[in-house]
Amino acid sequence: MLRERRVRIRVITLNLLHGAPIPGARTARASVERRLQWTAEHLFAEHPDVVLLQEASISRRHGHTAEALARRLGMDCVYARANPTPL
Repeated sequence: MLRERRVRIRVITLNLLHGAPIPGARTARASVERRLQWTAEHLFAEHPDVVLLQEASISRRHGHTAEALARRLGMDCVYARANPTPL
């Protein structure tokens, strides 16, 4: 007889909308670096197995936000562009 084994996977989905406010920040336009640090700290506390991001930007000025967040969490990053052309 095969024994059924259940595995739980913690999945978190998050919208990284550029310019979103950080609790305690004085302005809604907190720096990307500060927002990524705040986000990484709070995600890390949740011990996610998978993090799904929306509106993770790639730019010359701020780099690849999904990769930066993955590095901070010690995770791998897989990226797929949602829009075929820049807005």
